Amino acid sequence: MTQSFSINKDSDLIGVYGAGAYGRAVAHALAAQGWRIAFAARPGPGLQAAERAGWTVTSTEQLLAGSRLLLLGIPAQAHASFVDQHRADLAARSREHPVLSLAKGIDRHQGLLLPELPWPRPLGLISGPSFAADLVAGKPTALNLAYPELASARILAAALSGPRLRLYASDDVAGIALVGAMKNVIALACGVLDGAQLGESARSALMARGMSEISRLLQAVGGQNETLISPAGVGDLALTCGSTKSRNFQFGQALGAGTELPDSLVEGVATASAALALAERHGIELPITQAVDTLVQGKRSVAETISDLMRRPLPR
Repeated sequence: MTQSFSINKDSDLIGVYGAGAYGRAVAHALAAQGWRIAFAARPGPGLQAAERAGWTVTSTEQLLAGSRLLLLGIPAQAHASFVDQHRADLAARSREHPVLSLAKGIDRHQGLLLPELPWPRPLGLISGPSFAADLVAGKPTALNLAYPELASARILAAALSGPRLRLYASDDVAGIALVGAMKNVIALACGVLDGAQLGESARSALMARGMSEISRLLQAVGGQNETLISPAGVGDLALTCGSTKSRNFQFGQALGAGTELPDSLVEGVATASAALALAERHGIELPITQAVDTLVQGKRSVAETISDLMRRPLPR
């Protein structure tokens, strides 16, 4: 895409593949600003909810061929199979028909950030502090829109922004992907402390040390320093580490309290092991991430894990 790239709500369609709660919420926010939206998804409760809400539903092939902008509202761990299954249709899209993911995670099988998967066209991201309920309610929300070409990111961000949704453009696709994924791991860890009733002071310290881990890995993957203090960075970290609405926080709470774990497997579980593999390639230690991975695999108790972290040698 070049500076002449444009997108127009009067003529262009935004397609959303995947009909989960967050994808529907983003669609709701964009539709409220006048955009035409169509969905495609596998049969299931999400698609049924989209149909009941009156959204246009079409086939995946038609969505990929007919949408000016395609948003992927599927879990991070489903991206690799999506690329494999729809490679030809994705390749047929021009660079002026971008694809943006709404997911936050690291592929656990390949240890790759989502934009590093073998896409036939560049993948962009929309990421930041945003609960689905807040988007649907029209509450003020600020997110990052990352795309490899900054000029295109700015055009898209300006076009999709409105009175209640503000998008900040970035070309740090790898950095935005990383901070969005890692905040799930740190939020899970904060939930553990909350469930174990270890106090707000400990949780605040854990957030700070978690930011340190994210910063080290961000530099290793070539991310930009300012990404850490963006909405997708510290903004999303603060939201998910301090709110019981966060599914990763809820999972950690149950783990810390020793109660029954939620039925759904949250992204922080898969991301912890994938992040460790990524860190190992770069020769970086991630103590909190390692602790989360140890806990979710049942290798150590909460008390033992906290003790291990507190007994680590101090930085020099």
